[in-house]
Parts: sequence; C-alpha cells; structure tokens
Amino acid sequence: VHGNWAQGPHAFVMGLLLGWIYLRTGSIIPGIVFHWVNNTAALVIGMSFGESLADDVKLIEVCGGNEILMYSLLGGSSVLTIAIIWFLAKKFFAKNPSIRQF
Repeated sequence: VHGNWAQGPHAFVMGLLLGWIYLRTGSIIPGIVFHWVNNTAALVIGMSFGESLADDVKLIEVCGGNEILMYSLLGGSSVLTIAIIWFLAKKFFAKNPSIRQF
C-alpha cells in the first residue's frame, strides 16, 4: 500500500490480479508490465494537476466535473482490462494447457 491505507483495497485487488496473472502465465513479465502501466497512468494524471499532486485527486476532478465522461472512462477501462486479461489467458492457454488447472 506504499504507506497509504486509502489505497489498501485497490492494492489488495491488484495483488490478487497480479498473482492470478502469474499463475496463468508462469511469468512475472505480464505483472511487471501491468504494474508499470498502472503507475504511469497515476503519474500522468497526477502531473496534469501540477502542484496539487500531493493532494488527493478524485477521478471526477480529472474529468472536469463531467460525470458522463467519468463513468465512460470507468466503463471503457473496465472493458479494456477484461479484454486484455482474456487475451493473455487465451494466448498462454494455447502454449501451455496444463495451467488451466488453476
């Protein structure tokens, strides 16, 4: 959680997801890439707020108060995440059918 307990639930779920990705692929590389993308996205969003980087930034603020945009981004990122996980699982299942047992 990097010392921020507010990020605890997110970090816990991401840890479970990264563990699952490792079990499915047998490699830590997809998890490293996933973690890097997550951290880069957080950095880019934080940098867009300049000096307010130290403050808590809400997604609604990133979207300029536009709820439709905020929910569209959440939905789109959820669909993209599911598609990427499905693609990785399909790709690695084809190479190693024995990992289907997990």
